[in-house]
Amino acid sequence: MNLQNKMILGCAGLSQDIDSLKPFLTDFKDDNGEASSAFIRRNVEDRIIGGSWGNLQGYVFSILSREQRAIIYGSGYEPGYPDPIPSDSEKELYNYLQTTYGGSVEDLCKKIKKDIKNLVGIPFLTFLKQDRNQAYKVLTLMYRIYRFRSKLMKLLLSDSTDKCNYEFRSEHPLRESEAKENSAILSEILCHLRFMMSDLEGEKMSKVVETLTCTQSYVANDFLDLYDQISHDPQLYLNSYFALVSSEIQEWSNSLPNPVKKEPPPLHVAHT
Repeated sequence: MNLQNKMILGCAGLSQDIDSLKPFLTDFKDDNGEASSAFIRRNVEDRIIGGSWGNLQGYVFSILSREQRAIIYGSGYEPGYPDPIPSDSEKELYNYLQTTYGGSVEDLCKKIKKDIKNLVGIPFLTFLKQDRNQAYKVLTLMYRIYRFRSKLMKLLLSDSTDKCNYEFRSEHPLRESEAKENSAILSEILCHLRFMMSDLEGEKMSKVVETLTCTQSYVANDFLDLYDQISHDPQLYLNSYFALVSSEIQEWSNSLPNPVKKEPPPLHVAHT
């Protein structure tokens, strides 16, 4: 391990020892059933899903050896484990989920398969036929998170225009702990999906995550600066306020690298 990696681990309060790395990468809940400090810390470094140099969990994973990954993740059903699933049998998978995470496995897996179809528009069976190894690993990942957050799809599929789910928002703010937990859940899913991707696929996904983090910083910093400017000028009325916000967001959107859309994202500001 080179000096840079040692310094990054040291700054995060970690060592190269498996006894230090395993709980950091796998802990999910504390003794009270709340999000553990390791779960939040490995996922949330900045405004949403990672710091300026990337997500800490993903970085630590990238410097692990194959042997270390096998010890930390423990089973071929887990994303992050270097080998394929140990069995193609659904019964064996369900036995693993029951033993490891508990719960009503058949009922919850049925719900997850249905929710995946609602989320991506493709039946789970299609993924299963294409690549059983990856399909079972994804099912394990989602099962683990569902056991912690039973209403996960309410978070992932939210299309509400009057409520935001993540850390920085213009209205209806959540408490910091709730916001960080939501961000950490999204990051956990993205990181573990990344663990199963090829280098090329991973690079494409990383660009999306990096752009999202950059977007959050632009929106939060520019919006707060603009709000502060307007709040101290009584001559600016509400319509002018919204016009300035729209102009600022459009300028930000155009400055992003290779933006998918030129239109600025919707910004719902409370009229209070």
